Amino acid sequence: MTPLLELLADGQFHTGPQLAEALGVSRAAINLQVQAARARGVEIESVQSRGYRMPGGAQWLSESRLASTLRRSYPAVQVKVFDSIDSTNERALAQSAPWPELQVLMAEHQTSGRGRRGRGWVSPWGHNLYMSCAVAFTDGLPAGASIRAGCAVASVLHKHGVKGVGLKWPNDLQVAGHKVGGILVEIQGDPTGHCRAVVGLGLNLKTPTKAGVQIDQPYADLRQVGLPDTVSRSLLAGRVAKALADALLKPREDWVAQFTRWDVLADQPVRASGAQNVMQGVAAGIDTAGNLLIQTQQGVQVVHSGEVSVRADA
Repeated sequence: MTPLLELLADGQFHTGPQLAEALGVSRAAINLQVQAARARGVEIESVQSRGYRMPGGAQWLSESRLASTLRRSYPAVQVKVFDSIDSTNERALAQSAPWPELQVLMAEHQTSGRGRRGRGWVSPWGHNLYMSCAVAFTDGLPAGASIRAGCAVASVLHKHGVKGVGLKWPNDLQVAGHKVGGILVEIQGDPTGHCRAVVGLGLNLKTPTKAGVQIDQPYADLRQVGLPDTVSRSLLAGRVAKALADALLKPREDWVAQFTRWDVLADQPVRASGAQNVMQGVAAGIDTAGNLLIQTQQGVQVVHSGEVSVRADA
């Protein structure tokens, strides 16, 4: 993170002369740095006689703090925080074997963040969380990895004050029907043998208005639904990353029951739209492979992750 953005992270106005003195550069250099930051997508406001500010401020991630938190449980973990990259998942997937047991990549900003089914993930600077937790296995992928990951994140959010958080199958995090986060799991290697699960996670903490208009579905910010300001981005990021690692490396066998606790579609009329047909019925939980079950007039039907989108039926 540049020294200029560190100074502007408090969200207050700083005049050009103040910034120039603090950084030991000319006022012209400050203007050039501001223009460069704006060109990278950082929102910096300028007001005559008041100076520059980042609206809403920012809580920049601390790589050292994240690494310290995770190494208490996973001494060999690799942690990296990027200022701006295309996508944390893309960066993780670019790494070939041999893989470390646990690798955590985070970014202040993504230029090509991705959600499920190729959808874009809006990733403004310094406000939300964008991370990939890559976990390697020698004996195959644990069953229900995607569901386990979703349950782990929901549990962390609930413990930190986000009441009413739930999972919309397979792993969209919601509060009152509004999306607060999403998970994308991609697999490298042989799922039955030596492989790696790259768990991409995006969480909306405090989305700037300009970025929010780009989101094409109802969403909410965690700060609006119970996450206190005392829980910093770095603190939340570290605890979520540990929970994801624990869910996959220290798996509990009751993950189907865990999902039941967070399932926002349970007993609700739903419509599953696939490439060739539309299935309607009542959501009836998941099976032991993590597939969605829908009770229809023809009996219980199975919906496989990645094949359909599910919406509450009007």
